[in-house]
Amino acid sequence: MASTSHTHYARYRLRFGKEADIDVANDRESVAPWLRQNQKAATHVTGVIDKVAVAIGMLGDLDNLAPVLLTLGAKHATFGVTEAHFPVVGGAFLRTLEQGLGDVFTPDVKAAYTAMWGVVTSTMLAGAAQFMAQQEAGAASN
Repeated sequence: MASTSHTHYARYRLRFGKEADIDVANDRESVAPWLRQNQKAATHVTGVIDKVAVAIGMLGDLDNLAPVLLTLGAKHATFGVTEAHFPVVGGAFLRTLEQGLGDVFTPDVKAAYTAMWGVVTSTMLAGAAQFMAQQEAGAASN
């Protein structure tokens, strides 16, 4: 479970070590129109931010992070998320960090976050594959 500080930091704000410019949950005027008009999308965005913060906070504890990511991968499989979606999201994630961190986003920082995204991707895809195999096995036995 994420600590309160991770959750507070990530739940609604993209801070990058400074006061947030956008508060997705409360400042609906500051976000993109499509997000302002779609509460489901806004809720998803805040959830993604929260999960990324949890994953970053747990990188030193992969034994506990892996089950979280496996479950998340299985959940995403139910929504039709495929392997092709991960590089798109990962690229957007890295560009967001680059813009938010500015000069602090060095090649080493980029490499570290790229490696972290690789762990997230491979583990979530494994969870999705396990889920799909279970679904197929269940369907075959009926």
